[in-house]
Amino acid sequence: MYEVYKIENKVNGKVYVGLTSAGIKRRMDRHWSSRKNERHRKHNSLYIDMLNQERDDFHISTLMSGFASRKDAEVVESFWTGIYKASGLSYNRMIGDTPTEAALLAAVEANRNGIGGLQAERERRSAEWVRSGNPNATRVRCVETGDAFDCIKDAGEAYGINPQNISTAIHGGHKSGGFTWVKVVEGEDC
Repeated sequence: MYEVYKIENKVNGKVYVGLTSAGIKRRMDRHWSSRKNERHRKHNSLYIDMLNQERDDFHISTLMSGFASRKDAEVVESFWTGIYKASGLSYNRMIGDTPTEAALLAAVEANRNGIGGLQAERERRSAEWVRSGNPNATRVRCVETGDAFDCIKDAGEAYGINPQNISTAIHGGHKSGGFTWVKVVEGEDC
């Protein structure tokens, strides 16, 4: 079984997202050993930071687990990498533009075929609004996923994006966190 994990640098907040079938403790041991390899440091600043900091400065945790195929885990890994890349806090290198939209669309498709918690969460949101209780809140929807929220704050919390950035994206017509956000007009079906 595969799991998608993140290694967080507790000093600077940067995150590395990866996948493993060996377990996260063993994978962290491999990362820690690789920090001394000049070839690895040349291509990934995570190893440079690991070389210059203490092991306790880094925390590894599971983002999602239970994937039977590597391909499914790669889709979710790409999704999470895009989220952190968009926030500017990623160690991961990606070729070309940050592919959060493409990764998300692939993750959504994979979720339709049964990938873990993202599917259940997406179905829950499409069945009912996440209620904030604020009658003046701006309802928003993520165009790529169709996820709808009663307020920008709830959307920000769900996607790990600063709510102010989502608001600015809605009014400026650009993306926030790699996603397109729109205001939901009263009476519009989400």
